[in-house]
Amino acid sequence: IRTLFLCLALAGAGAPAFAAGPADGKPVETLTRQGKWLVDYSRDACNLAAQMGEGKSSVVVRFVRYEPGDAFDLSVFGDRFGMNTVKVEGTADFGLGGKPIAIDGLSGNVGKLKAVFFGGMRLDGWRSKGWTKEPAEASPPLAPEQEARVTGVTLDIRGKRPVRLEFGSLAKPFAEMRKCVDSLVKSWGYDPAQQAAATRPVSPVTEPQGWLNSGDYPSGALFQGHNGLVQFRLDVDPEGKVAGCYVLARTNPDDFADITCRAISKRARLRPALDAQGKPMRSFWVCKVHWLA
Repeated sequence: IRTLFLCLALAGAGAPAFAAGPADGKPVETLTRQGKWLVDYSRDACNLAAQMGEGKSSVVVRFVRYEPGDAFDLSVFGDRFGMNTVKVEGTADFGLGGKPIAIDGLSGNVGKLKAVFFGGMRLDGWRSKGWTKEPAEASPPLAPEQEARVTGVTLDIRGKRPVRLEFGSLAKPFAEMRKCVDSLVKSWGYDPAQQAAATRPVSPVTEPQGWLNSGDYPSGALFQGHNGLVQFRLDVDPEGKVAGCYVLARTNPDDFADITCRAISKRARLRPALDAQGKPMRSFWVCKVHWLA
Protein backbone atom coordinates (compact mmCIF):
# COMPACT_ATOMS: atom_id res chain seq x y z
CA ILE A 1 0.00 0.00 0.00
CA ARG A 2 1.44 3.39 -0.90
CA THR A 3 0.57 6.93 -1.93
CA LEU A 4 2.33 9.10 -4.50
CA PHE A 5 2.22 12.89 -4.51
CA LEU A 6 2.36 13.62 -8.23
CA CYS A 7 2.66 17.42 -7.90
CA LEU A 8 6.26 17.14 -6.71
CA ALA A 9 7.55 16.71 -10.25
CA LEU A 10 6.92 20.41 -10.77
CA ALA A 11 8.01 22.07 -7.53
CA GLY A 12 11.47 23.58 -7.18
CA ALA A 13 14.44 23.63 -9.54
CA GLY A 14 15.07 21.02 -12.16
CA ALA A 15 15.80 20.12 -15.75
CA PRO A 16 14.09 18.42 -18.69
CA ALA A 17 13.73 14.63 -18.53
CA PHE A 18 14.63 13.43 -21.99
CA ALA A 19 14.32 9.99 -23.54
CA ALA A 20 15.06 8.24 -26.79
CA GLY A 21 12.58 8.78 -29.62
CA PRO A 22 10.68 6.19 -31.67
CA ALA A 23 12.77 3.29 -32.90
CA ASP A 24 14.13 3.60 -36.44
CA GLY A 25 11.68 2.35 -39.03
CA LYS A 26 8.74 2.49 -36.62
CA PRO A 27 5.88 4.05 -38.66
CA VAL A 28 4.25 7.14 -37.17
CA GLU A 29 0.59 7.77 -37.99
CA THR A 30 -0.45 11.42 -38.32
CA LEU A 31 -3.85 12.74 -37.23
CA THR A 32 -4.85 16.34 -38.01
CA ARG A 33 -7.17 18.51 -35.92
CA GLN A 34 -10.78 18.60 -37.10
CA GLY A 35 -12.73 21.73 -36.16
CA LYS A 36 -11.97 24.27 -33.46
CA TRP A 37 -10.43 23.96 -30.03
CA LEU A 38 -13.02 23.90 -27.25
CA VAL A 39 -12.20 25.64 -23.96
CA ASP A 40 -14.27 24.63 -20.94
CA TYR A 41 -14.33 27.12 -18.05
CA SER A 42 -15.37 24.56 -15.44
CA ARG A 43 -15.68 25.20 -11.70
CA ASP A 44 -12.43 23.46 -10.73
CA ALA A 45 -10.26 23.33 -13.85
CA CYS A 46 -9.64 24.69 -17.35
CA ASN A 47 -9.99 22.18 -20.19
CA LEU A 48 -8.78 22.59 -23.76
CA ALA A 49 -9.90 19.83 -26.15
CA ALA A 50 -10.00 19.01 -29.86
CA GLN A 51 -10.77 16.08 -32.13
CA MET A 52 -7.83 14.68 -34.06
CA GLY A 53 -8.45 12.70 -37.24
CA GLU A 54 -11.72 11.28 -38.55
CA GLY A 55 -13.72 8.08 -38.31
CA LYS A 56 -12.77 5.10 -36.19
CA SER A 57 -9.11 6.14 -36.03
CA SER A 58 -9.93 9.57 -34.54
CA VAL A 59 -8.99 10.56 -30.99
CA VAL A 60 -9.71 13.47 -28.68
CA VAL A 61 -6.78 15.28 -27.09
CA ARG A 62 -7.34 17.29 -23.90
CA PHE A 63 -5.09 19.66 -21.95
CA VAL A 64 -6.14 20.38 -18.35
CA ARG A 65 -4.85 23.05 -15.96
CA TYR A 66 -5.80 23.23 -12.29
CA GLU A 67 -3.73 26.30 -11.39
CA PRO A 68 -1.61 29.10 -12.91
CA GLY A 69 1.66 28.13 -14.55
CA ASP A 70 2.93 26.13 -17.50
CA ALA A 71 2.13 22.63 -16.21
CA PHE A 72 -0.81 20.65 -17.52
CA ASP A 73 -2.35 17.19 -17.54
CA LEU A 74 -2.63 15.57 -20.96
CA SER A 75 -5.35 13.03 -21.78
CA VAL A 76 -5.94 11.27 -25.09
CA PHE A 77 -9.21 9.40 -25.71
CA GLY A 78 -9.79 6.76 -28.36
CA ASP A 79 -10.17 3.03 -28.93
CA ARG A 80 -6.54 2.76 -30.01
CA PHE A 81 -5.49 3.39 -26.41
CA GLY A 82 -6.96 0.24 -24.91
CA MET A 83 -4.20 -1.13 -22.64
CA ASN A 84 -3.59 -4.41 -20.82
CA THR A 85 -1.86 -2.60 -17.96
CA VAL A 86 -2.86 0.34 -15.77
CA LYS A 87 0.58 1.96 -15.89
CA VAL A 88 1.55 3.59 -19.20
CA GLU A 89 5.04 4.63 -20.29
CA GLY A 90 6.48 6.24 -23.38
CA THR A 91 7.65 9.54 -24.81
CA ALA A 92 6.07 12.82 -25.93
CA ASP A 93 7.73 15.22 -28.36
CA PHE A 94 6.30 18.75 -28.58
CA GLY A 95 9.28 20.01 -30.58
CA LEU A 96 10.85 22.00 -27.71
CA GLY A 97 14.05 20.96 -25.98
CA GLY A 98 15.43 18.96 -28.89
CA LYS A 99 14.49 15.47 -27.71
CA PRO A 100 11.32 13.53 -26.78
CA ILE A 101 10.25 13.74 -23.13
CA ALA A 102 9.94 10.61 -21.00
CA ILE A 103 6.35 10.30 -19.74
CA ASP A 104 4.43 7.89 -17.54
CA GLY A 105 0.77 7.80 -16.71
CA LEU A 106 -2.33 5.68 -16.35
CA SER A 107 -4.80 3.99 -18.69
CA GLY A 108 -8.53 3.77 -18.10
CA ASN A 109 -12.01 4.30 -19.46
CA VAL A 110 -14.27 7.34 -19.74
CA GLY A 111 -17.65 5.85 -20.46
CA LYS A 112 -17.08 3.54 -23.42
CA LEU A 113 -13.94 5.38 -24.53
CA LYS A 114 -10.45 4.06 -23.83
CA ALA A 115 -8.01 6.69 -22.63
CA VAL A 116 -4.50 7.40 -21.37
CA PHE A 117 -3.78 10.08 -18.76
CA PHE A 118 -0.49 11.89 -18.15
CA GLY A 119 -0.04 14.42 -15.35
CA GLY A 120 2.45 17.15 -14.48
CA MET A 121 3.66 17.83 -18.02
CA ARG A 122 5.20 20.88 -19.66
CA LEU A 123 5.87 21.60 -23.32
CA ASP A 124 9.62 21.81 -22.65
CA GLY A 125 9.75 18.71 -20.43
CA TRP A 126 11.05 20.61 -17.39
CA ARG A 127 11.04 18.52 -14.21
CA SER A 128 12.10 19.34 -10.66
CA LYS A 129 14.39 17.43 -8.34
CA GLY A 130 11.45 16.73 -6.03
CA TRP A 131 10.87 17.82 -2.44
CA THR A 132 13.72 19.54 -0.60
CA LYS A 133 14.03 21.14 2.83
CA GLU A 134 14.71 24.50 1.22
CA PRO A 135 11.81 26.72 0.13
CA ALA A 136 10.64 26.02 -3.41
CA GLU A 137 11.46 28.46 -6.18
CA ALA A 138 9.06 29.33 -8.96
CA SER A 139 9.42 27.12 -12.03
CA PRO A 140 10.98 28.79 -15.11
CA PRO A 141 8.18 30.32 -17.21
CA LEU A 142 7.57 29.46 -20.86
CA ALA A 143 7.31 32.43 -23.22
CA PRO A 144 4.29 32.79 -25.52
CA GLU A 145 6.75 32.59 -28.42
CA GLN A 146 7.68 29.07 -27.30
CA GLU A 147 4.03 28.04 -27.12
CA ALA A 148 3.51 29.45 -30.62
CA ARG A 149 6.25 27.18 -32.00
CA VAL A 150 4.45 24.05 -30.76
CA THR A 151 2.16 22.78 -33.52
CA GLY A 152 1.70 19.17 -32.45
CA VAL A 153 2.93 16.28 -30.34
CA THR A 154 4.30 12.86 -31.23
CA LEU A 155 3.25 10.22 -28.70
CA ASP A 156 5.16 6.95 -28.61
CA ILE A 157 3.40 4.84 -25.98
CA ARG A 158 4.89 1.47 -25.20
CA GLY A 159 2.93 -1.30 -26.93
CA LYS A 160 1.16 1.10 -29.31
CA ARG A 161 1.89 2.51 -32.75
CA PRO A 162 3.39 6.03 -32.49
CA VAL A 163 0.97 8.78 -33.43
CA ARG A 164 1.55 12.40 -34.39
CA LEU A 165 -1.22 14.80 -33.39
CA GLU A 166 -1.03 17.88 -35.65
CA PHE A 167 -3.20 20.43 -33.88
CA GLY A 168 -1.65 23.71 -35.08
CA SER A 169 0.05 26.48 -33.10
CA LEU A 170 -0.80 26.56 -29.39
CA ALA A 171 -0.37 30.36 -29.20
CA LYS A 172 -4.06 31.30 -29.18
CA PRO A 173 -5.40 28.17 -27.40
CA PHE A 174 -2.91 28.54 -24.52
CA ALA A 175 -3.58 32.30 -24.31
CA GLU A 176 -7.26 31.42 -23.85
CA MET A 177 -6.27 28.87 -21.20
CA ARG A 178 -4.46 31.61 -19.24
CA LYS A 179 -7.63 33.72 -19.29
CA CYS A 180 -9.54 30.70 -18.02
CA VAL A 181 -7.04 30.11 -15.21
CA ASP A 182 -7.23 33.78 -14.15
CA SER A 183 -11.00 33.39 -13.95
CA LEU A 184 -10.53 30.19 -11.94
CA VAL A 185 -8.22 31.89 -9.43
CA LYS A 186 -10.69 34.77 -9.03
CA SER A 187 -13.47 32.27 -8.30
CA TRP A 188 -11.33 30.93 -5.42
CA GLY A 189 -11.23 34.43 -3.91
CA TYR A 190 -7.71 35.44 -4.98
CA ASP A 191 -6.28 38.30 -7.03
CA PRO A 192 -4.54 36.69 -10.06
CA ALA A 193 -2.11 39.62 -10.44
CA GLN A 194 -1.07 39.46 -6.78
CA GLN A 195 -0.54 35.70 -6.98
CA ALA A 196 1.47 36.04 -10.21
CA ALA A 197 3.74 38.63 -8.55
CA ALA A 198 4.59 36.34 -5.62
CA THR A 199 8.31 36.07 -4.92
CA ARG A 200 7.84 32.62 -3.38
CA PRO A 201 5.00 30.12 -3.79
CA VAL A 202 3.53 27.95 -1.03
CA SER A 203 5.82 24.96 -0.45
CA PRO A 204 5.95 21.96 1.92
CA VAL A 205 8.12 22.18 5.04
CA THR A 206 8.01 18.43 5.54
CA GLU A 207 7.95 15.78 2.80
CA PRO A 208 4.32 15.35 1.64
CA GLN A 209 4.86 11.60 1.29
CA GLY A 210 4.66 11.46 5.09
CA TRP A 211 1.27 13.18 5.28
CA LEU A 212 -0.52 9.94 4.34
CA ASN A 213 0.17 6.40 5.49
CA SER A 214 -1.06 2.85 4.87
CA GLY A 215 -3.52 3.13 7.76
CA ASP A 216 -5.39 5.86 5.87
CA TYR A 217 -6.27 3.57 2.96
CA PRO A 218 -10.09 3.14 2.79
CA SER A 219 -10.81 -0.40 4.03
CA GLY A 220 -13.54 -1.04 1.44
CA ALA A 221 -11.33 0.09 -1.45
CA LEU A 222 -8.42 -1.96 -0.11
CA PHE A 223 -10.56 -5.09 0.17
CA GLN A 224 -11.69 -4.70 -3.46
CA GLY A 225 -8.23 -3.77 -4.74
CA HIS A 226 -9.27 -0.28 -5.88
CA ASN A 227 -6.78 2.48 -6.63
CA GLY A 228 -7.65 6.15 -6.47
CA LEU A 229 -6.52 9.50 -7.85
CA VAL A 230 -7.33 12.76 -6.07
CA GLN A 231 -6.48 16.28 -7.31
CA PHE A 232 -6.88 18.83 -4.53
CA ARG A 233 -6.23 22.45 -3.57
CA LEU A 234 -5.18 23.68 -0.15
CA ASP A 235 -5.93 27.27 0.81
CA VAL A 236 -3.00 28.44 2.92
CA ASP A 237 -3.08 31.48 5.23
CA PRO A 238 -0.15 33.92 5.79
CA GLU A 239 1.06 31.78 8.70
CA GLY A 240 1.30 28.66 6.54
CA LYS A 241 -1.74 26.99 8.08
CA VAL A 242 -4.28 25.08 5.99
CA ALA A 243 -7.45 27.17 5.81
CA GLY A 244 -9.36 24.79 3.55
CA CYS A 245 -9.07 21.71 1.34
CA TYR A 246 -11.00 21.35 -1.90
CA VAL A 247 -11.16 18.34 -4.23
CA LEU A 248 -10.78 19.44 -7.86
CA ALA A 249 -10.98 16.00 -9.48
CA ARG A 250 -11.10 12.41 -8.31
CA THR A 251 -11.77 8.86 -9.33
CA ASN A 252 -14.27 6.62 -7.58
CA PRO A 253 -14.85 5.75 -4.79
CA ASP A 254 -15.40 9.03 -2.92
CA ASP A 255 -13.66 7.64 0.19
CA PHE A 256 -10.28 8.56 -1.31
CA ALA A 257 -11.27 12.21 -1.66
CA ASP A 258 -12.66 12.47 1.87
CA ILE A 259 -9.64 10.85 3.51
CA THR A 260 -7.14 12.83 1.42
CA CYS A 261 -8.51 16.19 2.52
CA ARG A 262 -9.07 15.14 6.13
CA ALA A 263 -5.59 13.68 6.63
CA ILE A 264 -3.64 16.32 4.71
CA SER A 265 -5.46 19.23 6.38
CA LYS A 266 -4.36 17.79 9.72
CA ARG A 267 -0.77 16.81 8.87
CA ALA A 268 0.44 19.22 6.19
CA ARG A 269 3.27 21.56 7.15
CA LEU A 270 3.64 24.43 4.71
CA ARG A 271 5.62 27.62 4.15
CA PRO A 272 3.38 30.55 3.22
CA ALA A 273 3.73 32.34 -0.08
CA LEU A 274 5.52 35.70 -0.14
CA ASP A 275 4.08 38.69 -2.02
CA ALA A 276 5.95 41.13 -4.29
CA GLN A 277 7.34 42.89 -1.19
CA GLY A 278 8.49 39.63 0.39
CA LYS A 279 5.71 39.58 3.01
CA PRO A 280 3.67 36.42 3.82
CA MET A 281 0.33 36.34 2.03
CA ARG A 282 -2.70 34.12 1.63
CA SER A 283 -2.29 31.71 -1.28
CA PHE A 284 -2.88 28.10 -2.37
CA TRP A 285 -1.12 24.81 -3.12
CA VAL A 286 -2.40 22.35 -5.73
CA CYS A 287 -1.35 18.71 -5.78
CA LYS A 288 -2.43 15.22 -6.83
CA VAL A 289 -2.30 11.99 -4.81
CA HIS A 290 -2.34 8.52 -6.35
CA TRP A 291 -3.53 5.84 -3.92
CA LEU A 292 -2.06 2.43 -4.81
CA ALA A 293 -3.27 -0.83 -3.23
